[in-house]
Amino acid sequence: MALPPIPPAAQMRAPQALDGPSGASFAAVRATPQGARQLDPSRDIPATQERPERTIKVMLAQPRGFCAGVVRAIEIVERALEKYGPPVYVRHEIVHNKFVVDSLKAKGAIFVEELSDVPQGAVTIFSAHGVAKSVVREAAGRQLPVLDATCPLVTKVHNQGKRYVAQGRVLILVGHAGHPEVEGTLGQIDGPVVLVQSEQDVAALDIAPDTPVAYVTQTTLSVDDTRGIIGEAREAAVLDAQHCRARDQRHLLRHTKPPVCGAGTQSSRRCDSRRRRQE
Repeated sequence: MALPPIPPAAQMRAPQALDGPSGASFAAVRATPQGARQLDPSRDIPATQERPERTIKVMLAQPRGFCAGVVRAIEIVERALEKYGPPVYVRHEIVHNKFVVDSLKAKGAIFVEELSDVPQGAVTIFSAHGVAKSVVREAAGRQLPVLDATCPLVTKVHNQGKRYVAQGRVLILVGHAGHPEVEGTLGQIDGPVVLVQSEQDVAALDIAPDTPVAYVTQTTLSVDDTRGIIGEAREAAVLDAQHCRARDQRHLLRHTKPPVCGAGTQSSRRCDSRRRRQE
């Protein structure tokens, strides 16, 4: 059963930010065991006791809020509820935010982890994290009317990973095991994909030295989250390249006399080549 396409993110409304005179927003609040709340003089300063005025300035960063992919996914659910009426079924939480999920539940969205929990013929939405091909096939086999709210950046990772594998590369996926985006990416790419979560995982990789390698990352990880892992992977690739050069040099040394090596006088490659010639 086909549903009309959802407009691209560019045509959807952007999230609204609160701007103060200096680019930030401020509020007077009081910290309590139950959390922060706005100051209420009638409760916070009893008439029988004078207390010095004390406020806390709260500064909110700009920009803040959801990325465009999440805004798009939330709007897909809201517009599906308006167009088709409740309930609509969403495979996995549309975004990992309790307030958003609870708000959508109140409007009639039902969140499930498996398609087997979706009644036959019910409108079904894939979350922003993306899904594996097996989930797409299962929905098609049951003829469920599906709206795909996968974040465009996640789809971009899927497509780039497929291109790398088509080039004959082993693909390294930097991410968290069990995260729905990672599960979806692993299930979208047909080919050798290795999940690494730490620098120690990179060091433990069992990949032949002359194997071409590429990497993609989970989109919800920051540059700081992945910098160390990617650096370790690149270093390992350089070491593998050095190993390949050394192997080829030994082969040439056995079959050519005298060998000639071109390298700068300060290059460690020159020293390594001279040592191998002596060997």
